[in-house]
Amino acid sequence: MIAHVTKSAIGWFAFDDKGDLIFYQLISPDPVEALGVLTRPIPKSFLRSIKGYESKEDDFARELISTNLLFVLHLH
Repeated sequence: MIAHVTKSAIGWFAFDDKGDLIFYQLISPDPVEALGVLTRPIPKSFLRSIKGYESKEDDFARELISTNLLFVLHLH
């Protein structure tokens, strides 16, 4: 199975093919650290945490995070 992964200013996110959030990691609310998240690649440690999935950064995940951002923030 494919894990569609992306990042935003608040962390890293992985979705399955149905668009369900399967794994996430939020970062510090510090704006300087948030800027660093956007400029760095998604960490290998995050990708390894998604067991049973082949990780793939793509537009599907970016679209999901833009439409589901409020839901993800609520999880925090």
